[in-house]
Amino acid sequence: IAHYLMAYFYMFNRHFERLISCYKRINLSPMGSAALAGTGYPIDRKKLSEYLGFDDIIENTLDAVSTRDFILETISSLAIIMIDLSRIAEEIIIWSSNEFNYIELPDEHSSTSSIMPQKKNPVTAEIIRAKCGDVIGDMISVFTIMKGLPLAYNLDMQELTPHLWNTCEISKKSLKITSDLIDKIIFNEKKLRESVEKGYSVATELADMLVRNYNIAFRTAHYIIGEIIKEIYPLSFSEIGEKRITEIISNKIGKNIDIELVKKAINPEYNINIRKTIGGPSIEEIEKMINKGIEILERNKDLVNNLEKRIKEAKEKLKILINSI
Repeated sequence: IAHYLMAYFYMFNRHFERLISCYKRINLSPMGSAALAGTGYPIDRKKLSEYLGFDDIIENTLDAVSTRDFILETISSLAIIMIDLSRIAEEIIIWSSNEFNYIELPDEHSSTSSIMPQKKNPVTAEIIRAKCGDVIGDMISVFTIMKGLPLAYNLDMQELTPHLWNTCEISKKSLKITSDLIDKIIFNEKKLRESVEKGYSVATELADMLVRNYNIAFRTAHYIIGEIIKEIYPLSFSEIGEKRITEIISNKIGKNIDIELVKKAINPEYNINIRKTIGGPSIEEIEKMINKGIEILERNKDLVNNLEKRIKEAKEKLKILINSI
């Protein structure tokens, strides 16, 4: 579970980095560009952008009037976020079904069926999944509007703004709601363990065991374990037990296999903890990722706080300037 959740943590950290990178490119002032050629009045565009809280100006006045890439890039970045929210929502919907029963949804994010009183519908996740479609629709709309426009300003551009506001609003609400949903989900650990034990997810480790200890090529080991699964299906490794597995493998390769090696190989905990490569699911690696994640969150919070502080200071500076006139 931790490995799964940390996967999304790193995805959303990249989303954060993408938005911060986007902010650096879009926080540029077009003010003073006039219709397209600037103005004959002796204004200081740089100073004006500073008063308005921008980092700099869009230098070319024709570009400043004509471009809407700040809208295209913002909506694109948010659309990528919504795609991952939709993926989470889809997994929540599947995992909460009776067929899987991996998670229990909180009541505040669920509703009953209009006809089946026993049914618990994952309504929040379903709406989040649908809202992703709205944002992708906004993205396609703004790209389609802009694709054939000549320089400079065209009235078509006024149709971009509602798509931007809609995307921002949906993304903001979806992130907040999904965060609350995930925070309140209860994982059915018993069911998850049963699923692991009754499946064949440990098959790879059985093949790896043959490679490590009996000098068998992985291609051959892969084939042997695959053949064994065909023989024992629909029973799982845990159901036939390590003694029988050891016998079958020994007969297949013509060597006596150590039952203790087989016992370890079909143990789910062993399978997790032997995968110690950077970013793997072992407890050791998960603890490292969590600690690193906490540090990343603190840095991100500081970055956002500094941006908010700069914007607030710019507003105060502008207010003082206006009051002095």
